Amino acid sequence: MQSKLFACPPVLIGHRGTGRGRSAAGHRENTPEGFAAAAAAGAAWVEMDVRRAADDVLVVLHDHVLPDGRSADGLTSDELRQHGVHALDSILGQLPDGLGVDLDVKARLDDALRPADRTTGAMVARVAARIARTRPVLVTAFSPPVLLQSRAIAPELPVGLLTPPGVPLREAVPAAKHLGAVVAAPYVSAFGLPGELAEGDEVTPEVLGRQVRVARAAGVELLVWGLGHHQLRSVVARGADAVCIDLCRHRDYAEVSGSRSWVA
Repeated sequence: MQSKLFACPPVLIGHRGTGRGRSAAGHRENTPEGFAAAAAAGAAWVEMDVRRAADDVLVVLHDHVLPDGRSADGLTSDELRQHGVHALDSILGQLPDGLGVDLDVKARLDDALRPADRTTGAMVARVAARIARTRPVLVTAFSPPVLLQSRAIAPELPVGLLTPPGVPLREAVPAAKHLGAVVAAPYVSAFGLPGELAEGDEVTPEVLGRQVRVARAAGVELLVWGLGHHQLRSVVARGADAVCIDLCRHRDYAEVSGSRSWVA
């Protein structure tokens, strides 16, 4: 039987480090300082957004449009560095030992004009396969072709399918399984919390319980994203293996997990 990626659930994943934007301590998202702060706060993993710059260097950046309105896709890594954007290799070289890394791949439009083995997803897969020798790693994407490209480059590399708001768990789990993903990463609405239900798709505790059991039987772990502070306990109680959250906005993970202590 395949060993679990998230060995001691519930696993805390620091979203972009300590969270979106800038934390109260001044740490910006997707920076070495933010990832180090997330680890110091008790996160076992961090999530980072990976893009390909115009010069084919992988960089860590979420938005494709910079604050000045320019498209990040049209800028080189040197130009992006002037805006505080770090190269992926630079960030990976500064991470604390043992910290797990979730690489969220942001595909480019011009990936459509490239051979599959030269796309952004393929480039990220090569990096991920290298760092998987020394730390836990997961490649995630909303785009199924990115996951297929990753598995073609590195068949043993763990990949996860991200699904947007409105996609229920009953669709996310089989989609992930048959893409060869070991993780389904649904938006919190798929967990059927009051006020977060997908339109026309009510999820009762009994229905969700069956969906989680099917995921377990299929060998698919569940990583929930998009949740707020008030939803953390409920998501963990309903079967999440991992949660990707803004640490700077959450303060009670130690109470939920009973295994880690952190202060955002």
